[in-house]
Amino acid sequence: MDKKISVAITVIVIISIFILGISSSAYAQKQQTEVSLSQEETISIAIKKAKELGYNPGEMNIIFDEGNKKLKDHLSRVGVSVYDEKTKEWKSESGTTPEKEYPLLAGRNYQAVYFSPKMSMKGGDLWVFVDNDTGEVITFIGGE
Repeated sequence: MDKKISVAITVIVIISIFILGISSSAYAQKQQTEVSLSQEETISIAIKKAKELGYNPGEMNIIFDEGNKKLKDHLSRVGVSVYDEKTKEWKSESGTTPEKEYPLLAGRNYQAVYFSPKMSMKGGDLWVFVDNDTGEVITFIGGE
């Protein structure tokens, strides 16, 4: 009888470990696909970076670029034409993508936050790219 109880307990432990393993794996996969940062958290991280770089976010418009649409639109116009030194002519060229322009973004789940001066001026703007999964600032691009 004791041997049967021992075998039953062993089987229950093995099944429990198996079920826990499946649950942990499913949870890990779910965590990888979900965005872990809220809009407020992302903006807060970007503001901290802007301050570190010497910007005054209080004097700037701060735009959470939902879906990175403004960035993609801006980059679609970059490089529309280029001057060919060899032929001395302007040649049409298609725009670019964030991942081509900034290779650090490739393969990352990122969110762009854009800072622009409230007073219209040339330069002074800033893009901060935050990893949605880790909260890390991947890179930033500041206007001149």
